[in-house]
Amino acid sequence: MPQRDKADRVPRLLSALALAHGDGRYARLLRSLSRADVLILDDFGPEVLTAEQRRDLLEIVEDRYCPFADLSFGKLRHKPIREARFG
Repeated sequence: MPQRDKADRVPRLLSALALAHGDGRYARLLRSLSRADVLILDDFGPEVLTAEQRRDLLEIVEDRYCPFADLSFGKLRHKPIREARFG
């Protein structure tokens, strides 16, 4: 079974989520994030989050909570993390 992973910078992801709220793609975007086997969120924490951004991140974490999902926040590049986890 092929691995499905997704990596994104948190500021870019939060901008995409804000746009998705306005144009009706929010649920579809959350579904696509929840389907990834590994989700890597980079550049997390340099900015203070708004209430809406905090709610969006909480939705992502709650959607991914199951025995087979990981949520990773990190400063490492996408490829080394994947190689370290899956050889």
